[in-house]
Amino acid sequence: MKKNIILFDMDNTLLLGDTVALWAQFLDQKGMMSDSDWQKRRQFDKDYIEQRLDIPASFEFDFSLMKKIPPEKRVPWRSEFFDSLIKMRISRIGLQLIQAYKNNPHNIVILITATHRFLASPTAEYSGVHHLISTEAEIKEDYTGRTLGVINMGEGKVKNLQSWISQHKLEPDYTVLYSDSINDLPLLSSVKKPIAVDPDRRLKAVALEKNWDIISFRGNDEEGKNIDIAIPATL
Repeated sequence: MKKNIILFDMDNTLLLGDTVALWAQFLDQKGMMSDSDWQKRRQFDKDYIEQRLDIPASFEFDFSLMKKIPPEKRVPWRSEFFDSLIKMRISRIGLQLIQAYKNNPHNIVILITATHRFLASPTAEYSGVHHLISTEAEIKEDYTGRTLGVINMGEGKVKNLQSWISQHKLEPDYTVLYSDSINDLPLLSSVKKPIAVDPDRRLKAVALEKNWDIISFRGNDEEGKNIDIAIPATL
């Protein structure tokens, strides 16, 4: 089946912030973040920006925080977290674009993120995308600290998207990706229409060199009016 595949990165693209960083703030308010936890969190954030992140170790840390939360509190706390810190940061421009793409039944809209599913799924549900491709946690009796399958970051996003397309027996007609991060360069380079959204310094340099579109999702109009960002003309 031929479909257009429209991809949105989540953190610092559709979401005007970083889910994992905001989750750490939320857990700190609940008394769940030690000084050692904050030291590790800040080091992982720095390593990510500098593209030298120990990815398995960072997810092991994320899952260790999950294990500290009593199981019966995890979903209620996630709902509280989404309502208090996430929903307000979801770009109205991004939401409008998602709806515009969904108006064409030939399009499939996907939120694709390195963030693990437990934290990413509320944003996917609220934004109305058709599917979520995220990093998956290995869970047996509880979180094991390991990821399941390919970590959805860098080249992993390319592999996971290809697997998802194959699993759903799709033949992409046209592919678009909206992303802010140089870490998404492998996926941006693999789609037909890469679009840099409020890009970091390194991605902006690449986008300028390659003549990719550069746009912003950081509008000031709270009602979402007067937005002049359009979907690509080919769609």
